[in-house]
Amino acid sequence: MASTLSERVKLFCLAHAGGTASTAYAALGDLLADVAEVIPLDVPGRGEAPSRAVRSVDDLVSFFGESILDNVDGPWCVLGHSFGAALALQVARTTERLGRGPACCFVSGRRPSGTGRTRVPRARPRSDEELLEQVASWGGVPPEFLANPGLRRMAANRLRRDIEFSDQLHELRDQAPVAAALHVLTGRSDPLARPDEARGWVEHSTGRVTFDEFDGGHFFISTNDLVAPTIATYLTTYSTTSGVPA
Repeated sequence: MASTLSERVKLFCLAHAGGTASTAYAALGDLLADVAEVIPLDVPGRGEAPSRAVRSVDDLVSFFGESILDNVDGPWCVLGHSFGAALALQVARTTERLGRGPACCFVSGRRPSGTGRTRVPRARPRSDEELLEQVASWGGVPPEFLANPGLRRMAANRLRRDIEFSDQLHELRDQAPVAAALHVLTGRSDPLARPDEARGWVEHSTGRVTFDEFDGGHFFISTNDLVAPTIATYLTTYSTTSGVPA
C-alpha cells in the first residue's frame, strides 16, 4: 500500500562529481513517489540551487546540512552517489552533532573514506578532452555536454573542482562513525568502487549496515531497474507511521 503524503519520509539526494542532482535523480523521484519525497540538492550555482560561494568541502557540507534542516520536521534520509556518497556521510555526521541526524544514509558507488584518492587521474595536466572522455566512458557526462564546446568547458571545470573535494574526502581518517543506518549500494562492474572494497563501510556506522550489489558499472544507480525497489524497501521502515528502527 502506498504511504500518504504525511507519512512519506524525505530523501535528500546528492549527485556524483560534476553532476546536477535535480537532473540525476528526476527519475528516482518518480519511482519512489509512493514511499518518499525525493528532494535533490544541487551544488550552489547548478540546477535549481542559487549561487553561493563554496571555498571548501566543509562549506559544501554546511550548505547541504542547512538546506536539509530547514526543510525537515520528522524522519529523513540522505542518499549520495560516488562523490555524493561521501558528502552524504559528512552531512550525516554534522547533523548528528546537532541532534537532528538522518534515520539512514544510502552510500552508492563509493569506497569508504581512508582508502586513498579517487581513481580518476588528477585533472592537471590532463586536457579537458581527456578528462571528459574518461568520465563519459563511465556514463557520467550527458551527451549534450559533449556536443557543445561551451558546455564541455563548464563540465570539465565542475569535474576538476569536485574531484579535488572528492580526494579530500577520500583521504579522511579517524572519523567517528555515525549512528544512522548505512545502506551500501554497489555495481558489480564498477571500476571505481568494487563491492569487496565497499565492505569497509561497516566501520563507519554504529547502527545497521546493509550491502546490496547490482549488475552494472559506475552508474548502475541510473541503469539498473532493481535499485529503486531496493531503496523503497528500506525507506518504508523509516516512515512516520513505522518510526525509526533502533
